[in-house]
Amino acid sequence: METPPIAPGTAHMLMMALVAVMGVALVWLPRRWGNHGVTALAWGMALFMLGQELLDRVLHHTLMGDPWAEVLPFHLCGASVVLVPVLLLTRNYALFEVLYFWGIGGATAAILTPDTGSHFPNLLYITYFTSHGLIVIGVVFAMVYFGFRPRAASFMKATLGLFVYGVAVVPLNLLLDTNYLYLCRKPADATIIDFMGPWPGYVVWLAAVALAVFSMLYLPWAVQTRYHRHSRHDKYPIV
Repeated sequence: METPPIAPGTAHMLMMALVAVMGVALVWLPRRWGNHGVTALAWGMALFMLGQELLDRVLHHTLMGDPWAEVLPFHLCGASVVLVPVLLLTRNYALFEVLYFWGIGGATAAILTPDTGSHFPNLLYITYFTSHGLIVIGVVFAMVYFGFRPRAASFMKATLGLFVYGVAVVPLNLLLDTNYLYLCRKPADATIIDFMGPWPGYVVWLAAVALAVFSMLYLPWAVQTRYHRHSRHDKYPIV
């Protein structure tokens, strides 16, 4: 008797659980290994992300038949999965400022509402979740072990950077007949974009949602900054 296939919803939950366990392990383990362990794991994650992304792009072309023009890393998460390894290897704070918002915001949305183009147990289904999960994990790793934190200026840089990036992708889509950032049409799989109306109106909603997500991501740090400012005033009152 054949084992029944895992339902799409169940597979989605399993992959999200795997990402959560992977995140806890990768962020917790270096605490026991010291500085050398942190550096080694940062390099390991970076090389794994780049290697897996290269494999994923090749498989999309060879197994799924996707044209090379459509598998380039120009989606927001595609760019992030290339830039997060650079962050881990260089510890560049300016890069973190953008990736905190692009990476966590974009990859979390992709994990919650996946546009995989495949189904479990297809390898591409698994690599989709591990690559997006590692984007978030890599940014959190930088916060825990590099001491990086977003500032108000970081929010502005990420927002302006996303706008500039979106404008730059428009002629790329026209030239290659692609759909990077989903600026030309909605994803094939069901996502939150389906609730935003038809093209081109949903593009405006995408921008609004991105701004709202960026705001929510910065809110805890804005509150913390304000709290510390008031705490310093309370400690040294003006008389």
